[in-house]
Amino acid sequence: MDLLPPATDRFGNVYVLFGNRGRTDTTVWVGHSDGGWSGGCSAHRGSFGVHGFVGRTDERMWYWAGNSLVEVRSNLGSCSEVLSTDPVSGAEMYFEAVVPWVRETPTRSTLITLIKSVNDARPFLTLIDIEEQIYTEVQPFEPSNARDVTVVATGANPDRFEAYIVVTYTLNNETVSEVMVVDGFGDIIDRIELQGDPSLSEWAVVGFLQGADNGLVAGILESGELIIFNGAGGGVTSVNSFDAIGIHKEDGMLYVTGMGGNEPVIAPISSNGAVGNPIIWTSALNAGQALSGSMPIVDERNSPIRNTTWSDVESAISTWPLVTPYPLDDYVTGTTGWLIAGPWYTSVERMTSVAFAPVGYSVR
Repeated sequence: MDLLPPATDRFGNVYVLFGNRGRTDTTVWVGHSDGGWSGGCSAHRGSFGVHGFVGRTDERMWYWAGNSLVEVRSNLGSCSEVLSTDPVSGAEMYFEAVVPWVRETPTRSTLITLIKSVNDARPFLTLIDIEEQIYTEVQPFEPSNARDVTVVATGANPDRFEAYIVVTYTLNNETVSEVMVVDGFGDIIDRIELQGDPSLSEWAVVGFLQGADNGLVAGILESGELIIFNGAGGGVTSVNSFDAIGIHKEDGMLYVTGMGGNEPVIAPISSNGAVGNPIIWTSALNAGQALSGSMPIVDERNSPIRNTTWSDVESAISTWPLVTPYPLDDYVTGTTGWLIAGPWYTSVERMTSVAFAPVGYSVR
């Protein structure tokens, strides 16, 4: 289904985002920690669909869709765009890149972005105070004579105090592919040139880049290829032993998840970027078997809450739980959230009931 893996805020509210990379009709529902669900809300600009959730605080979640950065308030069940226009000029603002890392300090909460307006020939690297909705740092993209700047991917590793924005651009009639490494203050600390295919397309990485404790960073392309780099360089590589679908980080290490025939598999990525031999991911296999068939459901969509049973449920997002291009939410230690599909009917589109389920997992 056109759903992303659910995410939770610090208070335990659940956010379910409907949409995909090709749909501009995105909708968010909030399951409240004290019971009940809010009606769906939406905010979106641009022709691209959903990039994914980019961060949370106590009772709020942010997601990036198209060229919009959207705030969802769980207590209100409402969506609103962040800085859709420039506070000074009033020009419409486009979020070309949003790093999935809301950094909280005692004085402010910030996000790293690349933005531009209709009047800008090149984007600006910005640090946004998302509480006050103001720019606190603004740096024009360098080199100044770069043309056709295109964002391929974003990611972050807060444990290393690093964010990553992969871009391509034309310089002196040649295509350059590189990674901008940005610290939590919004300052560029490194630029890493990528080798290989120079034709990486806009937002080609599905979901976000994931960073290991050893400095290795990886993402999954729409083609199923991997983009892997560290401070010494990197590029695009293929996985031949199975169908790669996502990148998963666990205990500071990176893994590739995917399908080996009809079964979910997982393989470690070594410190030099090599993908190891895949093994059956028993957590995904067991979760898929547990979240199928007949399932007891607590229906909180309307008052009074009622207990019911859905027959013939299955994973609502992908063939097997946990196998996804998007980062898994930390619901509690060793547990994430997943969505299962239940009863359905056909209107203009097929309409399916969906339920949230916590899933424990391990990569061992």
